[in-house]
Amino acid sequence: MGVEIVTVGTITKDSISSGKAHFSSFGGAPFFASLIFSGFGIKCGVVSKVGRDFKQSLFDRKFVDMCGMKFVDNTTEMNINETKEDTTAKLSKFTGSLALSLVPKSFMCAGCFLISPLAGEVSLRMISGIRSRSSGIIALDIQGFTRPRLRKGKSRVLSDAVKKRPKNLEKLLENVDVLKCNELEFNIISGNGTALQRARRLAKLGPKTIVITMGEKGVAVFSENRMRRFSPKKLRPAHTVGAGDKFFALFLSHFLRTGDAFLSASQATDSVQSLLAKNGDRYD
Repeated sequence: MGVEIVTVGTITKDSISSGKAHFSSFGGAPFFASLIFSGFGIKCGVVSKVGRDFKQSLFDRKFVDMCGMKFVDNTTEMNINETKEDTTAKLSKFTGSLALSLVPKSFMCAGCFLISPLAGEVSLRMISGIRSRSSGIIALDIQGFTRPRLRKGKSRVLSDAVKKRPKNLEKLLENVDVLKCNELEFNIISGNGTALQRARRLAKLGPKTIVITMGEKGVAVFSENRMRRFSPKKLRPAHTVGAGDKFFALFLSHFLRTGDAFLSASQATDSVQSLLAKNGDRYD
């Protein structure tokens, strides 16, 4: 049996400061998503560049296919500082851009591609290439297209303050079926009007399902020309680093099985709260 879903992006090695807690952990959307998919018994493929220091034993090989991973000298490193007001991430190392050639031909039969770049390592050309070669759903977390493009070996601070509307937004969204963004990113890319009006405008460009994460306020989901909000339980998570990545992976895990965006959002909201409430969410 081939992979059901492929996750594309950058695996990172994070040094995290959150309140009084300070620890190191592997992270990044492909890492968190692969753990979640394998936990659901969903076989997934990973397309990423990562250092030889990455602990492959963290992945269950029964469910995680690493044929699309390229092992290089160093893992992308991030220093993340989480406060009540904001979260900033300083990148000190970067493995560089990903290419379509990294995607094994066997992955093209997957039912879904979860594409979640960190900051420009996935190009529009790569996404268009996947779209032309695969009939699967394209699910995009747009965060990496709203940040300035990173250069290999360069240090840069990543925060919401530096995010801008992608120049190629219309062409990008032509290739997307499910779009994920946070509240700020949604405001940047959608223009004026009510949330529903703006979601409908984006849907005309391509994505018929839009997932908007809003932190403590929960999540808003647009599907079938309607929008619904889902509020989380009041819990005190150990930290919220990777919360959006984990939520989107949980959402897709349910969505691939049910095809119901609203039901999937409800189930993912409950599940991610349980994940975030756990202490010791560290993979080092």
